Amino acid sequence: WEERQETKHELVGGEPVSHHGKTNRIARLLGNLRIALIRILPANGPCEPFSSDIKVAIPNGNYRYPDLVIDCGQSKDIDTVFAETPTVIFEILSPSNRWYDRANKIADYQLLTACRHIVIVWSTAARIEVLSRTDDQSWARSADVYEGRDAQLVLPALNIKVPLEDVYRGFADSDLPD
Repeated sequence: WEERQETKHELVGGEPVSHHGKTNRIARLLGNLRIALIRILPANGPCEPFSSDIKVAIPNGNYRYPDLVIDCGQSKDIDTVFAETPTVIFEILSPSNRWYDRANKIADYQLLTACRHIVIVWSTAARIEVLSRTDDQSWARSADVYEGRDAQLVLPALNIKVPLEDVYRGFADSDLPD
């Protein structure tokens, strides 16, 4: 059904929900983040960053389009629209979607057994929050917070660090008022 529609749709509670386009602000952050990850992740390694055209199947029956997902699956089908092993999921918050993403999408992502980190990227501040799965497979009670352009996002499951300066490249301080 979705392939015949003009816009993408997430499946939430058995109902299709239109997945709206992105602003230039969100698109720039998404591009910066993907470029930074491509540079950092080993070229011949199993982990690859995909932008918001790849969806994840949630065990509760929902389908979501994260802003970016790092898929660490070993046998990627290059013709699928799904992340095989969504190891790290990124959501970029805008003022209009902050509440919805935090209240709904994160709870869905935490149901994914392959997911090790959920990364929340602020679009109005040089701020990134990371929710991480612990060794006992539960989720940490609080997020790790990285603030300021001189900080580095740390993703232990991938053994990488991403400079926030790379993520927020092209943004003036006045573009990040929060």
